[in-house]
Amino acid sequence: NLAYAYKMINKKVLLIDGNFDNPELSNTIKPDLYLEDFLVADQQFNDAQNLNKQFVVMGNRGEDVSLLELSNNTTIQNRLQTLRNLFDIILIEIHSLDSFNKAREWISFSDKVIPIFAAGQTISEPKKREIEYLANLNGKVLGWIMNKMVSANEKPGKQKSAKKLYA
Repeated sequence: NLAYAYKMINKKVLLIDGNFDNPELSNTIKPDLYLEDFLVADQQFNDAQNLNKQFVVMGNRGEDVSLLELSNNTTIQNRLQTLRNLFDIILIEIHSLDSFNKAREWISFSDKVIPIFAAGQTISEPKKREIEYLANLNGKVLGWIMNKMVSANEKPGKQKSAKKLYA
């Protein structure tokens, strides 16, 4: 995965599970740090021990919330800037663009976006709108990742839709 590749070249990496509807990353890894705690506006966040590691995962508790329901715009910007100062690269797994408002909130706080699409999908009207939205981000899209590719030796099967977007 992309986070591991950066770690292998000695970059200090933060991987944030920003997908509140489906916190698969948090449920799998069981991180020590949680986004909800980090973004509390009236609380000083002091967890230097965990933030000084080479590879850090910040999870979420999977409540049906959006980023801006956790904290206000200024606090989110300030806390993300703190993280930018501590890490070489921050990767955030967010909702697919099917959850447009939740994904758009994360994208608004992101420097760059790398959308991930599953191979073999038909580009439906909703997908066309998602691609158009991404194309209009004025240089924020760093590139595109195509996953779930089928090799020449494999039989093509029904592809699941990609559910990840890194911001």
